[in-house]
Formats: sequence, structure tokens, C-alpha cells
Amino acid sequence: MTVSKLTKEKIEILSSYSQVARTTDTSVVFTQTFKRHFCEEYIKGKSPRTILQESGIDPDVLGVTRMYSLRWHALKEWEMADGKIEQTGNKSEFSKAKTVEDKLSLMEHELIYARQEIEYLKKIFVADCKARKNWELKQQQERNLQLSVR
Repeated sequence: MTVSKLTKEKIEILSSYSQVARTTDTSVVFTQTFKRHFCEEYIKGKSPRTILQESGIDPDVLGVTRMYSLRWHALKEWEMADGKIEQTGNKSEFSKAKTVEDKLSLMEHELIYARQEIEYLKKIFVADCKARKNWELKQQQERNLQLSVR
């Protein structure tokens, strides 16, 4: 995988942002404070581009790959700092399960979700069986038709 290099102009622009700890021609390191803020806003449902723009950072200078890399690394650090990040579609939902009630609530949510997945898989299986039977019936009818023509 090739890492795209930042131009001197982009390095200067990125270095001028208070949210950036350091910048090289191949990487941009953001401050812990900004990464925490980024996670909080992302979990609320904002896109990485919106968060950067609201923070005064030009996402086009950063680039799409680095913008989504920031998201991945920030959320990974957030999760490793004893937080729990649960993916729900395109958005993330953060919850720190400190109490037994919180843990129970998360487990109930996971159970409900697992049951929904099982029901979905059952429907797919039943639909596949019906399609297979219909195909086999059609093949048998074609064979019978070919035999009767002879």
C-alpha cells in the first residue's frame, strides 16, 4: 500500500491547526483532546467531514483517506480507553457500561439483535429451499417434455 505524501503547503496548513500535534510528509497526528471530541461528535451521528469543518479544519487539505483513517484510529483509541463502541449501521453508538443495569441493557440489545439475525437467516433459508424446489421441478418438467417428444 502506497502512502500519499503531503506537499509542503499542506503540511504548513495542517501544522497551523491547534488540533494537530505534529505533521510529517506521510502522517498527521491529532491531539488527544481533538480525537476525544471527534469521537463524541461522530457517535452523535455527524460525518467525519462535518466534524472537521466545524472544528475549523479543511477536510480537502487532509484528504479522504486520512479523514477516514482519523475516524478509525480515534474510535479504536476510544474503545481501548475502556469505552464500548457498538456499530449500528453507518453510525456508532457509544456507551460505557459501568453499572450492572447498563451491562444488562447492552446484553438485552445484543440478544434482540441476534434473534433478528436468526429470523432473517431462516427466511433466506426457506426462500432458498423454495427456489431450489421450483428449479428442480422445472428441470424435471423439461426432461419429461423432452422424453415425450421422442
